[in-house]
Amino acid sequence: MLISTTSDNLSSGNLKAKENDQEKANKQEPIFKQDPLTGNPSIPHPAFDDQDRVFDDTGSLVSVTLDSLIELLIPSRNYSPEQSYIFAALLNIRIFISPPDLLQKILQLDRAERFERALIYISSSMDQVLNTHDNNYKRLVEICPNPTTLAQQMTLIELERLSMIGPDEIVYAAIDVDDAKKRFGNRMNNIRNYIDWSNRLTYLTATEILRCSKRQYRIFAIEYFIDVAKECINIGNFNSFMAIVAALSLPLIARLKKTWNRVEKSKLDILRHQFDPTANFVSYRSTLKAAIWRFNRAKNETDAIIIPFFGLLIKDLSLLHRQCAQLLPNGHINFKMFSQFGNEVSNFIKWKNRKCLFERDTRTLHQLLLSRTLSEKQLIKLSYNCEIAEQTSEKELYRRLKNDGNVQ
Repeated sequence: MLISTTSDNLSSGNLKAKENDQEKANKQEPIFKQDPLTGNPSIPHPAFDDQDRVFDDTGSLVSVTLDSLIELLIPSRNYSPEQSYIFAALLNIRIFISPPDLLQKILQLDRAERFERALIYISSSMDQVLNTHDNNYKRLVEICPNPTTLAQQMTLIELERLSMIGPDEIVYAAIDVDDAKKRFGNRMNNIRNYIDWSNRLTYLTATEILRCSKRQYRIFAIEYFIDVAKECINIGNFNSFMAIVAALSLPLIARLKKTWNRVEKSKLDILRHQFDPTANFVSYRSTLKAAIWRFNRAKNETDAIIIPFFGLLIKDLSLLHRQCAQLLPNGHINFKMFSQFGNEVSNFIKWKNRKCLFERDTRTLHQLLLSRTLSEKQLIKLSYNCEIAEQTSEKELYRRLKNDGNVQ
């Protein structure tokens, strides 16, 4: 009995000793191996989740999940994949993923890593920059006093971003929104970037107007952006036009009655007519139809430009796509709807690839793309500073905003 106990104690002690040795080995620096293809010493793999990657005692990869296998193909500042690993992975990975899908995944992971590094660098000083009152702030109307020039610069940005949207993304966007987000979310980045630009233009317009503390300056700013919107229509840039009108229609700007009473009514009526959503945007569709007629009869590629109101375009394509998905009573595919949907997407491709010869104004482009836009809460507070709250609900909201330390 004593011998058995002693034996058990020895076995237990040996087991603990092995565990301690294993812990020490794990804490040691990883072994630098020689790449069998190049003969050069390879940089060790970074530390990863044990559930995703399994290495043997020499540090060689034994098994790995598909996602981790792809991640290991991407070099970083502290890690470089071995040539032999790259060769083996690329030779066999096509069993589990097609080469185009593999390339897309690698590009997405690489962009995400670079974006994360840039974000860390920027965020270190962002709070200080945003909380500093900029006494030298230059308004857009000061940098670019000519509405035509500003409309042209907006058009350059619009076409640059539109050119990145492929027909496949349009199809994904035309599918039911929730379903598209689940299945194709990572394939719609260019559309998201384009929508972000439209939203930015709306809030930039509102910021420029509400930064004017004096009424006469606000009146001038509103009339200036009305002129810019009108020039956008003349160019055929309906998306920027809608973004500007959306800003002028925001409740925090629409409530400025004393300001709007001094705005030239004829200019405002033009915008209201074009933006009228009644009868499924019949006024806008009529103007767009005329622009398409000019586009199709233009002698030169640069003579006519069409940038459609993107939100309505996607809505129309979604309706068409639903009809494409419905079988006819005899069980056939409705190829007539296929053709109609294809024609609409083909038109969009022609519009987005149109060459634009407008001269680039660097200062104006910088202001449009990089200048600070205020948050909705900040804009509301500025709106009440411009014209005092009259209704009880407005007064209560203004009181809460004044007491909110996060709203500067």
